[in-house]
Amino acid sequence: MKNKAIIRDLSRENIYVEPFRSEAEAGHSCGSGGCEHCGCNKKARLLKVINPQNFSLKRGNIVEIEYSTTRALRAFFGIILLPVLLFISVFILSKEILRFTEITALSAGLVSAVSAALISLFSGRQNSDQETPRIREVL
Repeated sequence: MKNKAIIRDLSRENIYVEPFRSEAEAGHSCGSGGCEHCGCNKKARLLKVINPQNFSLKRGNIVEIEYSTTRALRAFFGIILLPVLLFISVFILSKEILRFTEITALSAGLVSAVSAALISLFSGRQNSDQETPRIREVL
């Protein structure tokens, strides 16, 4: 997956970019924070990236970054699909086989879904160094 971003922080060891949330944002660099159409007034989410091709970079450069496809798939399955499937299966198991009340079965399903999402989220952060987004080109 590819996305455009702006370099917000640059040091000898680390590069942090702010990914654009829409194509409207990618067309300009907001310094004033007064853009109504793009969300520049919202708190920035910085993302650590690597520069494997050793581009000459400076703060404010617009770059194209590439995410690992496996990272996106792991996030989808671990944070979205797995918790939903787990919720449904625990609810049905609790309600039909264990004969729990409906509210107890809902609670058990909800607890299992939230637990699965949190485990997936935290285990994904441990592997994130291997799948750090890369700068493909400077625009």
